Amino acid sequence: MVSITTGNSLLKEALEDMRSGALLLIVGWFLVGIAVAGGPFTILRVITRGARGVGGILVTGFEVLLMLILVLLGVIIMFIGFFWKFISGTQKLAQADKRFRTASQLVGLYRWGLVLALISIILAVTIVGLIIAIPLAIVTLILFLLGSIGLIILSFNLNEVYKNILYLVAGILFIIGIFIPILNAISFILLYVALGDTMEKLSTTPTPNPTLV
Repeated sequence: MVSITTGNSLLKEALEDMRSGALLLIVGWFLVGIAVAGGPFTILRVITRGARGVGGILVTGFEVLLMLILVLLGVIIMFIGFFWKFISGTQKLAQADKRFRTASQLVGLYRWGLVLALISIILAVTIVGLIIAIPLAIVTLILFLLGSIGLIILSFNLNEVYKNILYLVAGILFIIGIFIPILNAISFILLYVALGDTMEKLSTTPTPNPTLV
């Protein structure tokens, strides 16, 4: 049994980790978005500068390199934000309040999905490995789908406990995001704002006793 004081402290730490993870995801998406948005212009410059000699090629090459760096940096930040900070936050949240246990377990499946995805990519290099990689990829998709369901349940649970409609909207967008993934970015923006509001309320008002494990 976790004490009330420890449970409340863990709860605030969980919300802070989740909010930090959401922020890193937003920053990562922003960097990748800049690179992707600049892609067509870079291609156009490749075409127009192709006939300008070595100088034009070097400038364009630098732009392409910069774009790739932005994408790589953005992806790394997103991985850290989600797989380290956000998921860890949901696990702490489940420890502080057992009402979030199911959602946390499902969201945690994203980590196993990532492991299987990396294994599938490595195995796909060879023909024999490709045969093994295909079923692993299918399992990976299933784990990611279950993880998405976990995010939906988590958002609805947060709305039920902390009464912020932004959680509800985020959960709805996570549902649609299964089919239109770009909407997940908006969901995490809403979570970031809602979590900040919840943390502020917890710091200025007496914290309700969480359901402890």
